Amino acid sequence: MAKDKHVSRIHLKDGDAWVKQYGDDRRVVRLRAMDWVVRKLGIIALRPPPRHTGAEGREVEQRRLGELSRLGVHVPRVLGHGDDSLVLSDIGTTLAHRLRHGSREEARVLLVAAVAAIAQVHASGSYLGAPVARNLTVDHDGRIGFLDFEEDPGEVMPLLQAQARDWLVFTAGVARHAPFDEEELSAILAHALRQGPVELRDTLGRAVGRLSFLKTLTRALGERASGLGKAVGSLQRALWNSAGAVLLAILTADLLHDGDLEVLRALAQWVD
Repeated sequence: MAKDKHVSRIHLKDGDAWVKQYGDDRRVVRLRAMDWVVRKLGIIALRPPPRHTGAEGREVEQRRLGELSRLGVHVPRVLGHGDDSLVLSDIGTTLAHRLRHGSREEARVLLVAAVAAIAQVHASGSYLGAPVARNLTVDHDGRIGFLDFEEDPGEVMPLLQAQARDWLVFTAGVARHAPFDEEELSAILAHALRQGPVELRDTLGRAVGRLSFLKTLTRALGERASGLGKAVGSLQRALWNSAGAVLLAILTADLLHDGDLEVLRALAQWVD
């Protein structure tokens, strides 16, 4: 959580906690542009949710934390709040940090646990929203937790699209950190996807198909961008290995020409 400039650590007698403030947001024009692009590409799962600020942002996050907690999802406890702030319990080190500093075997164990935790959220009938590696945590017992819920995709898309979004965002976020190639990463993803409903795999498959151009586009654009291509390739392989998926609708040339770089910029926010 410390990566967000509106979040600060405090020390309480029972341990560390975090104060999160919901200030102004200046991305309105950018978010509208992103929304136009993903609508044009037909990728509903990537529509940007409304960015709530102030008291509204605090209320959205507090509501979602309550919803997920009641389902048994490991999220921070609300220790207190102001009009536009929350005091949240600490639930461990970020997955991004653990992947950067741990061994290859530890990375495998953590990713298996992370995809299982996401699949469990979906099995409970819910979704996360922004499960990038910096928004997942690992506590001393190895339990996976989730952070950052001031944006609610459920405001702009149905449940299946929100769940497909979770897999897109998660894979884009961990692909650069994970010390595995597409085949190894896809094997980890495939096991979790196989447990989910066919309808989710189909929804995710259509979105991945419309992003398949990123594999070629990102090869020469540096490590961060190439992580997006790796993510798309890993999800393609995972879905092919998950029975029942209807995959990879092909975009027309003019649609690619109009939208590819904008989608790349939109996705880049999920590469930690």
